[in-house]
Amino acid sequence: MVLPVGPLSTGGTGSYIKNVTRLRFVVTRLRTVGKFVFDSSIFDESLRDLARREVDTVRAQSEYVMRNFYVPLLRSGRIRSLVCLPDIDGSVGAQIACDTARALELPIGQLSKDFFPKRPL
Repeated sequence: MVLPVGPLSTGGTGSYIKNVTRLRFVVTRLRTVGKFVFDSSIFDESLRDLARREVDTVRAQSEYVMRNFYVPLLRSGRIRSLVCLPDIDGSVGAQIACDTARALELPIGQLSKDFFPKRPL
């Protein structure tokens, strides 16, 4: 199973809604080409609510969600590879996911900027 990794609340387009839209586009495209994809979007709101109860900054919320949901998911053995969006550099969560994947020796793919259509998502 592949896990798409991209910025949500930190980095990327600078907009949570735009980042989510782009990540969902990636999930759909990967499924279209036959990949078995872990789509975390069904957990988004619950994870954000949980993180808000625990910590008070966006960065700390991102770290909380990554360390308490995504890192255990990556360590579960069910995720076989990551596919990263092109603009993960400013994303706290994406960096944690990539660091964890490297430690677990999971393959990490990188989407090119031309993966997305020319019109804005």
